[in-house]
Amino acid sequence: MAPSGTAQERQTLALIYGLQGSTAEAARLGRIDLDEAAVEHNLAYYQTLRELSPQARDQAIWSAGVRQPPTSSS
Repeated sequence: MAPSGTAQERQTLALIYGLQGSTAEAARLGRIDLDEAAVEHNLAYYQTLRELSPQARDQAIWSAGVRQPPTSSS
């Protein structure tokens, strides 16, 4: 990640690492912008997401406020 990356970019990358199970890297990125309580909360959330089915995980991520992918128009 470039030093000029934004907090949102870092936290998105932390989510990706967290979903992959790379909790140390997710925590390292989280700590750049968040306090320890928020980092621990996010790590627990990533663990919960990993335990869901792929469909349920997608729904949870999109409903959490992550920008929705574009839909194709008919």
